[in-house]
Amino acid sequence: MSGSDSFARQEPRYRIRQVRLDSGFRIPMLCRNDLPVYETAFWVVGDLLGNAYNTMESKLRSVGHFLTKYGDLNWTDRVQSGKFLSPGETAEIQKWMGLAIHLHDPDQAIKQLRVQPHIKAARVAFLRQYLCWHAEGQIYAIQGSTQADVDRGYEKWLKRWKEMEGKEITSEQPHTLKVGLTQAQRELLLTVIKPGHPQNPFIPKMQDRNYAIFMMLYEHGMRMSDVLSLYVEDIKLYNKSFLMVERKNDPNETRKRIGGAKRQGRTARERLLSQVSMNALQQWLNGDRMDENTFPGATASHYAFVSERWNPKHQRVNPMSVRRLSFLFEILRTKFPAVRDGHRLVKVGFDPDFSPHDLRHDWCVRFVLSHHKDWTPHDDWTMRYEMGWTAKSKMPGFYARIAWRDLGGKAVEKISAARTYEALKLIEEMPF
Repeated sequence: MSGSDSFARQEPRYRIRQVRLDSGFRIPMLCRNDLPVYETAFWVVGDLLGNAYNTMESKLRSVGHFLTKYGDLNWTDRVQSGKFLSPGETAEIQKWMGLAIHLHDPDQAIKQLRVQPHIKAARVAFLRQYLCWHAEGQIYAIQGSTQADVDRGYEKWLKRWKEMEGKEITSEQPHTLKVGLTQAQRELLLTVIKPGHPQNPFIPKMQDRNYAIFMMLYEHGMRMSDVLSLYVEDIKLYNKSFLMVERKNDPNETRKRIGGAKRQGRTARERLLSQVSMNALQQWLNGDRMDENTFPGATASHYAFVSERWNPKHQRVNPMSVRRLSFLFEILRTKFPAVRDGHRLVKVGFDPDFSPHDLRHDWCVRFVLSHHKDWTPHDDWTMRYEMGWTAKSKMPGFYARIAWRDLGGKAVEKISAARTYEALKLIEEMPF
C-alpha cells in the first residue's frame, strides 16, 4: 500500500461545497466525506454570513485543515471540562496550520510543504475565531458554579494562544513594505508578455487574452477579482473608459471562487483606459475572443475574459477563474525566476511570491512617484477614487512611504556618486 493510499483510507476527506440559493446568494459548506460538518455549518449560518464568500470559504478551509489531523479532538468535552488545550497542543496545532496540506488530495497531503507566513497567520487567526465561537457557546450553556472556573480556564487558554500566535507572526513575518516591481522587472514584464514576442511564455492563441489581462492589472492597478468580474458591456472603447460595477449575487456567476471587490459603498465607478490597455482590449475583444474554434461560445458570455475550457452545461467556455489567472503568474515565475547570490541580484526575474496584487502595489508606487514633486489634495482624491478606498483610508500614506523610501535611496546614490566624483577630481589635483 502506498503512502497516499494509506492517508486516503485513514483520514476523512474534507471539501468545500457551495450552496446556491434561488436569489443567487452563495453559502460555502465544509463537508466531511461529502456530509456537512454540523458545527461549521451552524457557524456559517449563525456568525459568518456578513462576510464575503471568499472570506467564509477561507475560514472554513482553515477549520477543515485543522480537522484533517485533529478531527478526533472533542472540543466540546475539552471546553466543558475546563481543560481546553495544553501549551504543547497549542504549539503543535499552530505548527500544523503552517503546512500546505491539501484538504482532499492525498498526494499533496503527504508532501507537507510549508505555506507562506501570512497564509499561516490567517489560518491560525481563523481557527482561533472558530474555536472561540464554539467554546463561548458551550460555556454559556454551563449551569452552576463550574461556569466561572471554565470561564477562567478559557481566558487563560485564549491568552496563551494569542501570545504564541503573536510570536509566530513576529518571527516568521518580518515587517517589510511591499514595493511592487523594480524598474528592471517592469521592463522584463512589459517585454515578454507582448503578443508575438519570441520570449512570450504563453501559447500563441492565448497571448492576446493574457496581454489584455496583464494590461488591466498593470495600467490600472485593478484587483484580480475586478478583472475577472468585468463584463464586456462595462468596457466603453468608444470613449476610452470602463466601469467597475458591483453585482451582488450575480445570476451569471458560475465560478466557485471569485473575489468580492471592495467598492466602498459605490455601485459603480468609471475609470479611463490608457492607450495601451485600450489597444490590448480591442485586440482581444474583436480578435481571438470571436474565434469559435479557440473560445467556442465566448461571444455569449457576459464576462470579458473567458477560459479556453468548455462548459457542457452552459454550452460555452467558462469565464476566467482565479486559479487560471494565478497560473499565468506561476508561468512567469517559472520561466523567468529571479536569481540571487545572497543579497546580490544575479539575474533579473520574478520572485517566488509574484502575484496579481503586486501589480496593484506597483501602480500605487508609480502614481506617487509621478506626482511627488507637486502633490496636491486632488492627487490624493484621485488615488483614493482609482483604488476604491474610503476618505479615511491610510493607504495613500502607506504607498507614499514606499515611494519616498525609493526616492530617498536614489537621492543617496546620487549624492554618493557626486561625492565620489569630487574625491577623484581632488586626487587628480594632488601633487603626489
